Amino acid sequence: MTDTTDLDQVLEEVRAAAEAARASGVYPEGLEEALQSDFARQLRRPDPRERILHLRHELDRLNAADHFRRASAPTTSSVPGGSAAHKAVAKVVGRQIEGLSDRMQEFSQDLLPVISHVVDGLQDPRSHIHDDIVHELDSMQDRVAGLQSTLDRLGVTFSETASVMARMLDHLNELDGIGARLDRLEEAERRRGFDPFFDYGAFEDVARGSSEGIALEYGDLADRLAASPGPVLDIGAGRGEFLQLMADRGTTCWGIEIDEQLVRAGREAGLDVRLGDGVEALREASFGSLGAIVLLHVIEHLTVNELMELVQLSRDRLAPGGFLVMETPNPQSLYVFARAFWLDPTHSKPVHPVYLEFMLRQAGYDHVEYDWTAAPDESEQLILPDDDSPLAAVVAENARRVNALVFGAQNYRVVAIR
Repeated sequence: MTDTTDLDQVLEEVRAAAEAARASGVYPEGLEEALQSDFARQLRRPDPRERILHLRHELDRLNAADHFRRASAPTTSSVPGGSAAHKAVAKVVGRQIEGLSDRMQEFSQDLLPVISHVVDGLQDPRSHIHDDIVHELDSMQDRVAGLQSTLDRLGVTFSETASVMARMLDHLNELDGIGARLDRLEEAERRRGFDPFFDYGAFEDVARGSSEGIALEYGDLADRLAASPGPVLDIGAGRGEFLQLMADRGTTCWGIEIDEQLVRAGREAGLDVRLGDGVEALREASFGSLGAIVLLHVIEHLTVNELMELVQLSRDRLAPGGFLVMETPNPQSLYVFARAFWLDPTHSKPVHPVYLEFMLRQAGYDHVEYDWTAAPDESEQLILPDDDSPLAAVVAENARRVNALVFGAQNYRVVAIR
C-alpha cells in the first residue's frame, strides 16, 4: 500500500492555517514583508566563499606592500655633506612608512589564521553559515579596504617624496666637484699669503736692526710698564726683545707669536712665548686680567676689522690703570714709504694716528698720548740757511715744512690708559 500526498491540499491547508493565524493576530504586523525582503536579500548575497577568497587576495597585496619598508632614497654622494642630507631625508620618509607597515603586518598576521579557519569550516559539508559569521566577514572586508586605501595614499606620498629626493639630488649633483674648487681657492689664497722659504727671524735682523738696538730703544717703555697693575701681554713678540726687557725687570709677562721658528727661539731663550693669534688670545683672556697689552709694529699687519676688534677687546681685558701700547710706522712721513714701510712684505696698510686716536676714544679710552720715534738722521734732511735775511727766512721755513713732511718721525707710539 502506497501513501500519496496531495500537494495542492497541503498548500491549501497551510494557507488556511496562515489566514487563521493572521486573523488571530499571532503574526506581528509587517512580518511577511520583512521575510520577503530578507529572502530577496539572501538571493542577491554573494557566496561567502567568494568573499573569503577576495579577503585572502587583499591580504596578499598588503603583505606585498612591505617593499615600501625596504625602499629608500640614495644615501651616497660625492658632494661634501651630500650623503648626510640624503640620509636625513630618507630617515624622515622611513619614519612615515614604518608605522603603517607595522600595522598592516600585525593585522594581516592576526587575520590570516581566522580566514584559514573560516575557509576550512566552509569547505566542511556539515558546516552551517551563520549571519554573525557573514557580518564579521563584512567587517573584515571593510577594515582591509580601509588599509588598502591608506596604502594607496602612502604610495602616492612615497612617489612624491621620491620626486623631491630626485630634485634634491639634481641640485646637489650640480655642486659635484666643489671639493676640487675649494682646493683651488685654498691654493690661490695660500699663494696670496706670505709663506717664506727662509727664516723670517733672519729677515727681522736685517729689517729691524740688532737686538741690542731694540733693547736700547724700548728701555724707557719697559720701565714704565714694570708698574702695570697685572701681567704684560706682548702680541707679536717676534724675537722676544721686549719680553726680555720686562723679564729683566721682574714683571710677569708672556708673548703671542704666529711664527713657529720665532716661538721656538723665544722658548730656547727662556721666555714664555706661545704660538697663536693675538686677537684670539685676547678673546680667551679674562676680563680685567691684564696689566698691559703691547703691540710693537703689529697693527700695520692687521685688517681693518681685526684692528677694531683688538681695540675693543683690549679695553675689557685690561685692569683699571692698565696700558694699551701700540707702535706703528708713521704715515705722515713720506720717508717711511721710501725707506721702511714696504720693506716688509707682510705689511697690510698704514694706520693714521688721527683715526687710531678716534677709535681708541670711541672704545672708552679717556687718556691717549703720543710719542714720535725714530726720526731720520739730520744728514738726510734739507739744509737750512744760516743768515737772517728775509729770503733766508722764507727758504728756512719752506725747508722746515718739507722736512716735516718728508723726513718726519718714522714711527709713532700711542699709549692709551684704561
